[in-house]
Amino acid sequence: MNRLNAAGVLMGALVLTVLPGVAAADEPEPPMGCASSTGYSKDGSYSGRLTICFTKKKARASGGYEWMSPAVSVDAHCWHKTVLWSEQGSCKWQGTLSMKKDGVEQWREPGWSKITESTHSGDTEQYDLYRCRGYGTYTLTLDQIKMWSDYDRHADRGHPVELKPVSFTAKGC
Repeated sequence: MNRLNAAGVLMGALVLTVLPGVAAADEPEPPMGCASSTGYSKDGSYSGRLTICFTKKKARASGGYEWMSPAVSVDAHCWHKTVLWSEQGSCKWQGTLSMKKDGVEQWREPGWSKITESTHSGDTEQYDLYRCRGYGTYTLTLDQIKMWSDYDRHADRGHPVELKPVSFTAKGC
């Protein structure tokens, strides 16, 4: 290896260790992936789907430093069936989100909820960042779910949709 090649290798190593937001190739990855639960109203004319995910989201420190952080998210969509299914402008959901690592509960957060605005702002997702707790098997669960399709925020009512709890398991960190 000549001096020019050696200098390039050294600079590459320096970039991976000094620059924020640039991860080394062998840095462990957080768990990734999603699972969904779909349910229907008692009369079958309304439907809702909640999707939970292990993902990454941009995080920011007070000095403007940014990085990709492990995150969990819940995404919601609702539909109404007339002749065909059409997505509703809003739906409301609430539930308890929890995470386990190797079968041991790491946190449990009741009160996760959102009123979606899919046709106006496109906002259908609720998320939060979390800290990895070492390599292992992570399980994300959403349970104690309540959901309303075609939700009217002003009248505080909608069409109840019944969903089963949903879990997703993946290895990471």
